[in-house]
Amino acid sequence: MRLQIIRSLFFLSLLSLVLACDEEGNQPKQFGQLIGIISSEEGLKIDGAQVEIKNSSFSRTIQSNYEGRYNFERIPVGEYELSISAASYISSTVSVTIVENIVTERNVSLELGTVILEVDKQTFEANIKDGVSFVAVTSNASWVASTAVDWINLEEPNGQGNRNLNFIYTANPGDEPREGIIEIKAGNEIRKVTIKQAAPINIKKITPIFGEETSQRVAAFEIEFTGPIKDLDLRPIITWCQHNFSPVTINAARTKITYSYSCGRAGGSYPFTIEYKDDMNNGYTKNIHINYFDESLPFEGLVISTAMVPGKDQVWMLTERPSRLHFIDLVDFKLLKSIALQSEQPSHVSYNPFNQQVYVASMDGRIQVFNSATGNLSSSITLPPVPFQPHDNYYVHEMAFTTAGKAVMELYQVGSSGITWFTLDSQQGNAVANHPRKGWENDEIYETNFPRSNGVDKNVYFYGIGGDMRGLMKFDEQLNQLTTIASGVNDPMIRNMFMDRMSERFVLFDGDTYVVDKGNRIDLGFLGYSFIRVEFCRSCSSNQVLLIHGTGNHLLDFYDYGQKQVQKRFSTGPTAWNRLYHSLDGKYISFEANDYEQIPGTENLRGKLVRISLESMNL
Repeated sequence: MRLQIIRSLFFLSLLSLVLACDEEGNQPKQFGQLIGIISSEEGLKIDGAQVEIKNSSFSRTIQSNYEGRYNFERIPVGEYELSISAASYISSTVSVTIVENIVTERNVSLELGTVILEVDKQTFEANIKDGVSFVAVTSNASWVASTAVDWINLEEPNGQGNRNLNFIYTANPGDEPREGIIEIKAGNEIRKVTIKQAAPINIKKITPIFGEETSQRVAAFEIEFTGPIKDLDLRPIITWCQHNFSPVTINAARTKITYSYSCGRAGGSYPFTIEYKDDMNNGYTKNIHINYFDESLPFEGLVISTAMVPGKDQVWMLTERPSRLHFIDLVDFKLLKSIALQSEQPSHVSYNPFNQQVYVASMDGRIQVFNSATGNLSSSITLPPVPFQPHDNYYVHEMAFTTAGKAVMELYQVGSSGITWFTLDSQQGNAVANHPRKGWENDEIYETNFPRSNGVDKNVYFYGIGGDMRGLMKFDEQLNQLTTIASGVNDPMIRNMFMDRMSERFVLFDGDTYVVDKGNRIDLGFLGYSFIRVEFCRSCSSNQVLLIHGTGNHLLDFYDYGQKQVQKRFSTGPTAWNRLYHSLDGKYISFEANDYEQIPGTENLRGKLVRISLESMNL
């Protein structure tokens, strides 16, 4: 047993001796270890560099790893040359000494030769919504990235070597596609990546198609989109109207839909929910309104009186809740002035063409005069007291000026049914007096409707009822001569008179409808209206066409009183039209809508004017 152990030890010693000998002389050798890091002069670790250690009797080659590290084990002691080479770098050779049983560390920096800079893409199609992506950068150098657009954010713009450049992009809020460029630079090398982002598919235009009864055209609407859509779902929100359930039609490009909607009426607004997708399967949900009008103009207050500026599409509107005087341009469709009034009980507004002043009457017996250009209060007028009744006062119910600045005023008595007549002369310091002419007594004429100047001639027109049998009348410029325009128009039931702003034409209504055209009376009879608003058409093929809005049956008729027939008929609503204006150029119809709403937290009301172009009505 002992002999066997001795033999084993001898064998191991012999084996160690053999392993320690070199290939030629089998003489014993001593070993050391060499380690290090290969990097660029900028400190970039070089992956895959060729590292060779050699002398006259020994040679070995390995590659650096991704950290730039190399490791030579069991290198015979001695003097060596260490040679390093890598793509795009200048090769380097250094001397090293291997010492027995010592780990020698030798780090080597290579000088950059040719800069390598590559990216994995030249363009990137970004989603229309917020998103994250990256550009894979391959380089042997340090690099820096930048972008000039604010909707792309680079997470770490400074990098080196091979690395992903992460970036964040925001949703496209516009209607047009957009592009941004990410620029990456290493040395003199530059690479650019174009980020393309499509626009969301938005609604480009909504076009109402007005229903018209005489041609049996059904109301409808078109919705045009900024790009192709799919998977459409269109749902009306209102429940009070059971519309026709016809399918939606879509054009071949998938950019426009048409929907028949029998509920759609001129002047109305109808809410819908619409859902659809684009070709990238992005979903959209929008709440929209289909407006059968072109514009709306909000204002504060409930309109109680209006006064047109003669010869212009401008109107002064007097409101209560709150008490305000609004000045509106119906051409530009803008609220030009809004004047807060002291009185909480205004009663009437009138425009004086002589001095361009606005007269605002109130229930307390005063008339405030405002400069129409500045809106400033210029003077105040107090009406005469009620004879023998010191606790009562008069207030203006109706008032109209001639071009000479003289006004006829119909005064009501507060707390009584008493009515009287006065004149006002703005050329005489706004002097107020009884009318001196005989025949101007209370028992002969005791009520008028809508006296006003038409802006063409110099007169004041009015309709007298009751004991007076002279019918439709006018005063001359100086309020001296009273002339009957049309006799026989003396129905005591007539309470509404409408006048053309361009000529001496009138419409009177008592359930039946009468037209007075240059002194000629035309009886139209009962046209089916319980109450009406009227304007004369200034853009129709015939100059004898009325725009009649029936506030009870919600119809707008283009009625030819010469032919005594309806030319066009449009359903209106769902709200009544309180006042109707047809522009002097004949292009627009404007009306005061009756759907007032209460202003939150107050007792005040908010109303609106609505404008419709005749072009949009296909007229």
